[in-house]
Amino acid sequence: MFRSLTILVVVAVMVCTEGAYADPCGMVPPITVKINPSQSIQRIGDQMTFVFFKDGIEDIIINPSFKGKISEFGMLVPFPSAPAIRSVPDDIFQQVMNAVEPPKCTVQVPQWRMFSKAMGDSDALKKESNESIASGALAYNTVRVLKEEAVGMYQAATLEAGSPKALEDWMAKNGYMYPKGMEEAVKHFVTERWCFVAIKARVGTKKDAQPKAGMKEVDNKLPEEAEFTGAVHATGFRFKTDKCVVPMRMATYNEGRLFNRLYCLSDSPVYIEQLPKEMVKKQLNGKKLIANMTDLLPLELVGGTAADMESMYGKNWENMYAGQRDPSVHNAKAKDAFLSDVLAVQNGSLIHPFEESEKKLFLVAERMGLRGHQIHEFIQKSLAEERKKALDGALKGLEKMTLTVVEGDFPRDVLRNNELTFGKYEMPVKKGGIFEISEMMIALLIVSAVSVCTLRRKIAVKK
Repeated sequence: MFRSLTILVVVAVMVCTEGAYADPCGMVPPITVKINPSQSIQRIGDQMTFVFFKDGIEDIIINPSFKGKISEFGMLVPFPSAPAIRSVPDDIFQQVMNAVEPPKCTVQVPQWRMFSKAMGDSDALKKESNESIASGALAYNTVRVLKEEAVGMYQAATLEAGSPKALEDWMAKNGYMYPKGMEEAVKHFVTERWCFVAIKARVGTKKDAQPKAGMKEVDNKLPEEAEFTGAVHATGFRFKTDKCVVPMRMATYNEGRLFNRLYCLSDSPVYIEQLPKEMVKKQLNGKKLIANMTDLLPLELVGGTAADMESMYGKNWENMYAGQRDPSVHNAKAKDAFLSDVLAVQNGSLIHPFEESEKKLFLVAERMGLRGHQIHEFIQKSLAEERKKALDGALKGLEKMTLTVVEGDFPRDVLRNNELTFGKYEMPVKKGGIFEISEMMIALLIVSAVSVCTLRRKIAVKK
């Protein structure tokens, strides 16, 4: 712990002595400020909730998004017992989604190389392919972030992209505006291996909301009519309870659509007792969930086949994409969240030593005015070894659990009058194709057999 604190202090001194022209922490305020009075707080986007329950210990993770007056904003979340509160990565729900359904590693099979091979230029082709691999050329669906920084009132990201589509997807995901109608120009620079700098405004135009090193929130002296739009930080609440329950009553008093996606990790497949079972969209057993978070991501070839890739790059061509297929890049934070809850049950404790250490480090950083994703990542890395050592023993416990996904418009009156509770429920196995046809064929055969027997009887009577 002392070593982690020492490192944090050293980094803090280094950070604060950097030039004033850029924010070395890469802080991005989580809200966008505008002067446009609204009548009340309103929820925006989908509500994401993660729930864990086993042997009397429950964990709820939330990351809600709102818009409305700054002076009106707040959260009030009831619990059946005092929870242990901890910070959770803001991208936790994207990571959970990737644990439920890992993304595919899409590879564009080079058409011009296939043409060159067809023309008999195989030796030159292999040489050029090897040079391309050695030069670090990006795969079709990949974006490499070279640098992120704050310059004045802007957030800037320097990028390399494997294709215009990959660049567009990254910019949309990270809140940047992609230049529509310029695909050909972008494609040219992608081909030439140029990099891109994407820029977006960090804060509103209010003069007293000037960005500075370590800044994460806008100035609190903004006028009362100022609005914000954005997500509050993801937070985990682990507590003791006899029955798994999700308190959503308070959320119904906010305006806006109540579309929810809820992930429940528990001993058995479940449904929400106050909602239709049809809202259960997916269920994964623990072994499948672990495989999703540990096996290499599936490859998807576009514009060619595995045989084409082998002919161009050799039998070990899949090794070229081993790094991009690493699942931990996409869902390691979800894995840590799952295992930390399992470990809490095994130890009978609401909070782990590494989580306590994390909170203390955040407190030190806060007192130094250091906030944001880079500080968060630094603290996470400083505790990575301790966390891994603690969580490794919880993997077996996860094997016996089931993750259920419930999704849909949760009726306001149901939420307002009930706490959400869970009952055992296993989704029926969908019948498809051959099974339905087989049943139909059996029915037809029975009808035909009866008809034949009846016809034979009639013939026999006539004789």
